[in-house]
Amino acid sequence: MNDDTATRDEVAANRDHAALNLLRMRGELEQARQFGSAVLKKHPNDPALYELMGEIHLDLGEEDQALNWFDMALDLDPSLATVRAKVDEIRSRSATKDQNEAVERLGMPSKSRFPWLALSLTSLAVLGLIFGAFAIGRNLGKEKDTIVTPPVTLNSPKAEVSPEPQVQEPKESPNEPRPPTAAVALDQALMSRIGSASGSGVTFLSAVYDPRGPSCLVTVAAIDGEPNPATALRSALAVNQADPQFATIQVRVVDNGSVVYAATVVRDTLSTVASAIAGGDTLEKQAEVALGNVWPTNGPPPATNEDGSPTGL
Repeated sequence: MNDDTATRDEVAANRDHAALNLLRMRGELEQARQFGSAVLKKHPNDPALYELMGEIHLDLGEEDQALNWFDMALDLDPSLATVRAKVDEIRSRSATKDQNEAVERLGMPSKSRFPWLALSLTSLAVLGLIFGAFAIGRNLGKEKDTIVTPPVTLNSPKAEVSPEPQVQEPKESPNEPRPPTAAVALDQALMSRIGSASGSGVTFLSAVYDPRGPSCLVTVAAIDGEPNPATALRSALAVNQADPQFATIQVRVVDNGSVVYAATVVRDTLSTVASAIAGGDTLEKQAEVALGNVWPTNGPPPATNEDGSPTGL
């Protein structure tokens, strides 16, 4: 794996981690669980993702599931002290709960100032039952045809051992990840409008409507043989044609599951660009003029927002 590929994988993992954590903070726990399982298939060696899945299951009240995820995180990185502390706390809490339930089944108080006295009384009761059954058996044994049922030995408190926590396999989740942001009606409507734009040659993967500009963020697939800046400008022109209300249009170009290019286009420049292209100019040349806030393929990884998108996009 070359340095560029490793950098893209790290950026993708960080973005997915941020998106998963955002779902958890929003309280969308069921969606976070399903999205996290899909993300782990892309990044199976990231202990931070396993730890976050454990936190999600804790929020869902599924301590056994959370314990599984924390154990898997420790398998990948045994030095995670915070994860180990969570594992110890869960197991201690589970053992205490099981012990208290066992004491309640025996009819003993959970906290006694004289535990030896309670144990002695219980043992005496057990012995009394045994001797009583034995005496009854002897008296009834004089009749040959009488069958005496063997005495039942009651379990002493020491026999109640806290069972090991049940280990369950993580539940299977759908193979496809859910989108890291809520598919609100405005996003769906925008995606419907630009997705049906004919003749653009662009494959739109997602769209996010921001009413503050208004502006929008679209994610498109890279076009084979076409430079990424040209694809970004082509996408912005298609969005503007389908819905000219946006003051700014942010475009992310994705290739093989990773963001390889990002740029911003201001609406006021698009009419000039369209005229120049109609007059015979190329997309590549106009992209040099129209695109701003550019993140090139060979540049450093972009800073990311909390939802995993590049800062400023």
